[in-house]
Amino acid sequence: MKNNYLLSAKNIDKSFQLDKGKQKVLDDISIDIESHEFVCLIGPSGCGKSTLLRVFSGLMKPDHGSVQLKKGTKLSFVFQSFGLFPWLTVEQNIGFGLKMNGVSKELVDEEVRKRIIQMGLDGFETKHPKELSGGMKQRVGIARALAVDPDILLLDEPFSALDVFTAEKLRHDLLDIWKYSKLTIIMVSHLVDETVELADRVIVLSSKPGRVKKEIEIKSPRPRRTRSEEFFKYVDELSDLVQQK
Repeated sequence: MKNNYLLSAKNIDKSFQLDKGKQKVLDDISIDIESHEFVCLIGPSGCGKSTLLRVFSGLMKPDHGSVQLKKGTKLSFVFQSFGLFPWLTVEQNIGFGLKMNGVSKELVDEEVRKRIIQMGLDGFETKHPKELSGGMKQRVGIARALAVDPDILLLDEPFSALDVFTAEKLRHDLLDIWKYSKLTIIMVSHLVDETVELADRVIVLSSKPGRVKKEIEIKSPRPRRTRSEEFFKYVDELSDLVQQK
């Protein structure tokens, strides 16, 4: 593995057993992720984007191929459906992973406090998920993922269940966290505009079985002007790729 690759996936195949037989979802996918990249995965519905993210995380094993991580690399996952424990408070949800890893209460409390401030959750510490809006739930999910101090943050369509304005604010917050840290982000999205706004590199998957159709480097300087001609050119190019058979 090249030294500057944090994650290297080679020749990934994945199939699922259905009533009508095996359905191949991923076909011979190879992707390398460098340190401090912001990479977005995009493609038609059902092309295996979320499956690939789970293969990266180790939550799912490929049928063929391998995923290698640079020694000492830690990953954390943010789910589309928030994935919070309903019986735990905001503080307890954020600190859950640290507690399970045997971190002392003093250090857990210190890290939880840091992430509460970072994600704008001050005043919600003792609330339970049912008392939170969708945006606040996802803030807790991101705070929990960041609390374990990962090298790679994996996000599966984290803003798709949110209203437009809440999603926009969270995208900006996530971009700030990425910009001012050494964090590497791999995010699944179904919104072309979102990927152009956020990513250094967009990986377009074909319809199932998912294959890497093309990789597009977004060279526009940040902050990106989402009404600019250059921005729309990237959006048009990616939209065409996603819609092509």
